[in-house]
Amino acid sequence: MAFGKSMENENRDFGWALARIATGIVMAYYGSQKALGLFGGSGFSATVEGMSSNMGIPEPLVVLAILAEFLGGLGLVVGLLSRVAGFGVFVTMMVAMVVNANRVGGFGVLATGIHDSVNLIFYTFVLGMVALGVVIQGAGAFSLDTRLGIESRIGQVFSRKSA
Repeated sequence: MAFGKSMENENRDFGWALARIATGIVMAYYGSQKALGLFGGSGFSATVEGMSSNMGIPEPLVVLAILAEFLGGLGLVVGLLSRVAGFGVFVTMMVAMVVNANRVGGFGVLATGIHDSVNLIFYTFVLGMVALGVVIQGAGAFSLDTRLGIESRIGQVFSRKSA
C-alpha cells in the first residue's frame, strides 16, 4: 500500500513538472523574442517601442510583461521562485487574452468558431491557467524551489493550516 501511494505521488509530481516545464518553455521562447531578439523577435527596444506606440500600453508595463514572459518562463522551466514566476506569467497571459480578444472583435468571436481567432484567446488562457496552478500549488517535487527549501518556506504562506 505504501509503495502504491508513493508511486501515485511520484507520478503526480512528474505530470505537474511536465505541465510547468512545457509552459515555461513556451513563455521563455516568446519572452526571448521580445527581450533578446532571438527566434526572429524584435528585441527589447523595438518591442517596448512597438507595444507602446501601436497598442497604447505604457512602457513600464511593457517592460514588466517582457520580464514576466522571459524570466518567468525560465523560472517555470527550472522551478525557481515558481510562484512569483507563475504570477507574472498568469497576469501577462490574462492581459494578452483580453488584448487578443479585442483584436479579433471581442469574446463573442468564440461563438463563431473561427479557429485563428479562437486560438488566440484560448492559447493565452491555457498558458495563464497552468501558471495560476503553479501559483496555487507550487512547483512540485521536481524543482529548484523544493531542492533548495524555498517551496517549504513560501508554501506555508499559501497553504491552509489544519486545526
